[in-house]
Amino acid sequence: MTRCCACALIYGQAQAYYYGMQGDGSAWLIAEDGAVVRRYCETGAPDEDAIFTLGQPLPLERSRRKALRLSPTWDESTRGSEAEEEWKREGHEMAPEIAAALGISPCGLTPQTPRRGTGLLAHTPPIH
Repeated sequence: MTRCCACALIYGQAQAYYYGMQGDGSAWLIAEDGAVVRRYCETGAPDEDAIFTLGQPLPLERSRRKALRLSPTWDESTRGSEAEEEWKREGHEMAPEIAAALGISPCGLTPQTPRRGTGLLAHTPPIH
């Protein structure tokens, strides 16, 4: 069980994000009640990204794909299409937007950020 799933088992929901601010991609993991609801990765390594994808696209993913005139879920027949390539470019930058859509983006936290309830934010050290 991932740490994110373990937290979701305790708190009901947990989210983990990766956002490479130097253009090295985005990833998100959304867990509820101890199970992965959605995991998606767009780092420019298509074979590796594909094996990490689990669950159905989130509402923000679906609406972005619809705006690109793509099926809300990935369709093998669109592989290599111009719109699918545009989706990959957008997905490469989406982690902060997904975080904001589901709660709050760590990129947007300030001392003035309103707080209520119980929230936990874990910040991992950079990998060198």
